This record gives sequence, C-alpha cells and structure tokens, in this order.
Amino acid sequence: MKCNTFFAFLGGLVVGAGAAILFAPESGAETRKKIKNTFDREFQNLKDKINEMNEEISEEIADEISDGIADDLDLDEAFEK
Repeated sequence: MKCNTFFAFLGGLVVGAGAAILFAPESGAETRKKIKNTFDREFQNLKDKINEMNEEISEEIADEISDGIADDLDLDEAFEK
C-alpha cells in the first residue's frame, strides 16, 4: 500500500465521520457510538492489511536470502571442480 493510499483512507475516514455527525438523525451519543465502531472496524482493517504486507515482505526476504545462499552454494561447487 502506498503512502498516498493511506492518506486517502484517512481523509475518507475523516470526511465520513464529519458527514455522519452533520446528517445524523440519532442522538449525539448514538452518533459517537457509530463513529467509534466505524473507526474501530477500519482501524482493524488497516492493521490486517499491514500485517498481510509484513508477511508478504518477510516471505520475499526469506526467498531472497535462500536464493542467495543457494547461489553461494552453487559458486562453491563450481570452484571445487
């Protein structure tokens, strides 16, 4: 996820929360509860995406490391011959 996407997400969250406050037919307490629930849900989604990206990056790094080790082993075998 690029930085621009993250800021677009935060901007959308703020605009959505503001619109909910302005146009809410419910009481203030009910509106605050909805905003909190929406924020909590979106925050969890963001954490899940970050964790997913972290796993993908870790796998890529592990693959690159193992490929590098395999390449080193191939070089060692080439020098032995």
